[in-house]
Amino acid sequence: MIVYTPLWETMKRKNVTTYTLINKCGMSSHTVHRLRHNMGISTQLINDLCRLLECRVEDILLYLPDEEVSPPDGDKTSPKDSKTPQNRGKASPDEDRASPDGGKTPRGSNEAPPEEDKVPQP
Repeated sequence: MIVYTPLWETMKRKNVTTYTLINKCGMSSHTVHRLRHNMGISTQLINDLCRLLECRVEDILLYLPDEEVSPPDGDKTSPKDSKTPQNRGKASPDEDRASPDGGKTPRGSNEAPPEEDKVPQP
C-alpha cells in the first residue's frame, strides 16, 4: 500500500500547508482528501508535488506491504469484513439470506408485501 506520511513531514519541514496547496497552487480539496486517506493519485500529481515542494518522490510517498499497514482509526476489522473495492458489491453472509416472504419485500423494508401477492387463506 502506498502511504503519504512522508508528504506531510516534507510539507511541515518546508512550511507548506494544505491551504497553500489548495488556494495558492490550485490543487482541489478532493485531491487533498485523497492524500489524507492514502488513496490513489496520478503520477502527474506526484510530479507536481515534487516540483512544488522541490523534493524527491521518496519525500512524498512510501510503499508498505499490506500486512504492515494499520487502519488510521485503529479499527481492527479485516479488510475482508468491509466493503473495500475488492469486496464492494459482494453480499455479506447476513445479506445472503432471503427475506421471509421469499424476496418480495426489499431488504430492510418493514412493509408487508402487496395485497395481490398474498395467498388467500381457506
